[in-house]
Amino acid sequence: MTALDLLLFALLMLALAVLPSSSVALVVARASLGGRTHGLAAAAGIVLGDLLYLGMALLGMSWVASQLGAAFSLVRYLAGAYLIWLGWQLWRSAGQAPRGAAPATGRARSVAASFAGGLLLTLSDIKAILFYASLLPQLMNPAGVDAGEAVALALITVLVVGGVKSAYALLAARWQPGAAENRYSRGARRAAGGLLAAVGLGVIVKT
Repeated sequence: MTALDLLLFALLMLALAVLPSSSVALVVARASLGGRTHGLAAAAGIVLGDLLYLGMALLGMSWVASQLGAAFSLVRYLAGAYLIWLGWQLWRSAGQAPRGAAPATGRARSVAASFAGGLLLTLSDIKAILFYASLLPQLMNPAGVDAGEAVALALITVLVVGGVKSAYALLAARWQPGAAENRYSRGARRAAGGLLAAVGLGVIVKT
């Protein structure tokens, strides 16, 4: 691999991360509903999913994809149902007064759920599979990538995808503090909740 190959990979990952998508909707929803910690947790789950697919691509994505079978459908249904549930939670929270801080154990479970949601969504994303199985081999020969180059690709994925999704989370978190009484914020949260539920339904029904 050359430096140009790594640059092209970084630019492509940047373009895919910035574009509006179900993963962006998830990060925005979690950050606006629970604050930046939840948004960042969802972003971390998304990054882990991308790293898993990157590893699969380097090991032989076509073989791995052929072994997923019904497991992929199950993950897709779980991710879609989770997005619909998050959308409902976001919609419902728009009409509620701000709450006090959640207990530490409950907050930890909720943050873990945000992380799991990001991971599930990425693993159920057909576009991610197509990218790593079809487009990535056009940029490089996965069989010819050595350990150092694999580490470089992983670092690029973490920095680019993680950086972009974290930026979305931090921006969306500005909706959260003390905004329940603001009718414009309520409308935005309901719109985001409806969008997230629609994305979840789309994840379930798409083939």
